[in-house]
Amino acid sequence: MDPDPALCWPFAAQPHGGILFTFMDTTMGCAVLSELEPGLNCSTINSNIQYTAPAKGNGFICEAQITHKTGRMTFARSEIYDRAGTLLATGQATFRIVKDDFSLGA
Repeated sequence: MDPDPALCWPFAAQPHGGILFTFMDTTMGCAVLSELEPGLNCSTINSNIQYTAPAKGNGFICEAQITHKTGRMTFARSEIYDRAGTLLATGQATFRIVKDDFSLGA
């Protein structure tokens, strides 16, 4: 992720923590989705993040992995690093597995 300067608030070149949280939640969600059967989707039901260092500059990497699955729940962990490899945040989330019954057409 290369954050837009408008997302770097209140400090220039330092994305707001909410941006990092969204980046992490999205990455974990994609990890969960990558293992689901067609016709299924997921929804975050709990997520938390621990910030370990300031996220300064551009170019952040988020890695996520599935840690456990039950019938309708999947658990994931993730880490965000800067380009130098410094750990900036760790997090974990729980996702509910649901039927993908959303219709884009009216």
